[in-house]
Amino acid sequence: MGKKHPRDFWGPPSRVRVLLEKKDGTLYREDIPNRYHLLIALGKMIPKLESRKARLEHQEKMKQEMHERMEQEKKQAVEGKKTKTNKQIKQEKKQRDKKQSGRGRGRGKRRK
Repeated sequence: MGKKHPRDFWGPPSRVRVLLEKKDGTLYREDIPNRYHLLIALGKMIPKLESRKARLEHQEKMKQEMHERMEQEKKQAVEGKKTKTNKQIKQEKKQRDKKQSGRGRGRGKRRK
């Protein structure tokens, strides 16, 4: 059995062995002569993964929202209006979530 972390029982092994050369010494792929070039090639493939695309789209959306909020704050500052801080926005969100869930954190005192 190959080397892997003890908690990786069901998942794929965490170490992978790759053959770069055939038995006669010729390379399988001319563009990957050594381990360094293999890692570079793998790094180029990472942005193409489907699981990564969704996360990057979400990050881009969050950046756009932050940019729009900052622009709005700048406009309000010019007009002399009071702007909300990130802390105030988070507190409002917590209060909304708390109202929607119907309960606060925890269960309170236990009944006997």
